[in-house]
Amino acid sequence: MGFADLHVHTTYSLDGTGTVSAVLEKAAREARLNVIAITDHNTVRGALEGYALAPRYGIEVIPGSEISTAEGHLLALFIRRDVPPGLSLVETLRRIGDQGGIAIAPHLSKRGRQNLHPDVILEALNRPETRSVLLGIETFNAGLLHWKNHIEASALAREVALAAVGNSDAHLLWLIGRGRTVFPGSTAADLR
Repeated sequence: MGFADLHVHTTYSLDGTGTVSAVLEKAAREARLNVIAITDHNTVRGALEGYALAPRYGIEVIPGSEISTAEGHLLALFIRRDVPPGLSLVETLRRIGDQGGIAIAPHLSKRGRQNLHPDVILEALNRPETRSVLLGIETFNAGLLHWKNHIEASALAREVALAAVGNSDAHLLWLIGRGRTVFPGSTAADLR
């Protein structure tokens, strides 16, 4: 079995505290993860740097970004170009799909400007062109204090048959790996 944290920030996010190298060191050597996704806010720069450095640390990096859509944040994985913030969820999903990427709805909540509302997710899943891109829901986020959000996210993931993932949403180095996804295999390809 492999271990992944698919929601990690670096100093390329304004609120991230670890350099790319420090994140890779922590993820590989201390958290003992096989795969991480670097998902800085609205940029893939840190993720691409991490992807290039990853072999030195014995870990795989999925290039990604946490994109601020008009309806809330969205994790884009397996992308190499920035997707502009502020677009609708549907348009953002289309652009992620155009790059061959996939998406995960993070820190789900019925309130809060940064959180996707379940109704918006259901609406996107009703469109065939976006259903094939939005493949997961973050059902555990180590940065969230309210367990009710985890319970609601888990229920929605089961209801709509999306992958349930656990992540750290680490903006601080010590959080990396505190939330993780267990998957068959050990590589980014296996996880996908």
